[in-house]
Amino acid sequence: MKITTGLGRVEDFERYVQAGADEVFCGWEPFAWRQKYGVLSPINRREVLLYPVQIGALADMIILARLSRESGVPVAVTFNATCSSPGQYDEIVDMMGQLADVGIHRFILADPALALRLRARGVPCQIHLSGEFGELNRRVSFPRDIGAARIIFHRKISPPEMAALIRANPGMEYEAFALNERCFYTGAFCQSLHCDELPHLCRVPHRLGGVVRPLPEADALPPEPDMDALGAGGCGLCALGRLREAGVTHLKLVGRGNRPERMERDIRALRRALSLLDRPDYEAAMKQALFPAGCGGACYY
Repeated sequence: MKITTGLGRVEDFERYVQAGADEVFCGWEPFAWRQKYGVLSPINRREVLLYPVQIGALADMIILARLSRESGVPVAVTFNATCSSPGQYDEIVDMMGQLADVGIHRFILADPALALRLRARGVPCQIHLSGEFGELNRRVSFPRDIGAARIIFHRKISPPEMAALIRANPGMEYEAFALNERCFYTGAFCQSLHCDELPHLCRVPHRLGGVVRPLPEADALPPEPDMDALGAGGCGLCALGRLREAGVTHLKLVGRGNRPERMERDIRALRRALSLLDRPDYEAAMKQALFPAGCGGACYY
């Protein structure tokens, strides 16, 4: 399985590759788009400018395309907003055409209308269906209809469900979350904004309780975890064997906007876990190597 890593700045590309990333994905939002539409028309579900989540200049994308060619490490660009207004589709496809012209041909999409418009315009590219697309059952035929190369599974899907989807859509690549950004929302149904002006809805203080069970008392809640610790924001390392058996080919290490040193640590940790995967005592060996003091329990699977 290959590691695909979130990138927030061009400057970090080589650092992540040296740490062990096989691919990177990033967001691109030209300032002209933000100036015209503000934060209410996101291109890629990251409307943040105050810290490095987006790449904002075409010149940087040209540099990134060159780095990708020289290193042989592919770059995918996210255009995974779940919908856009009718007049915006051609503008977004024009942006994709600019990227294709400089040598970037992989696009992560969530909106079926955008995928169809892209194919109709004939932009040479490889389509990856985002987890925000929300593939919910094995009978989905849209990936084959548009010639998508990869399905990125959303956060609320189990390895057996992945296996069923893979059997129903053979011959593609399949990507699953491995580290960071576990969320109690399913992206395809989340209409919140992730911007500088408003707190992220998923970061607002909250408590989860069952429908039948009463909510725990405030003083009974466990202490807040150290969110900077490895895997504290979402971890699928124990499930790597099950993901491989299901047919997953790529592991998603989320990190656009994370500190570079933390991302480098996460890449190396995931690479270390993969190196142990064939051991019969994989889970125990992995936890001893990466979580000697115990993991945070933020399990994806």
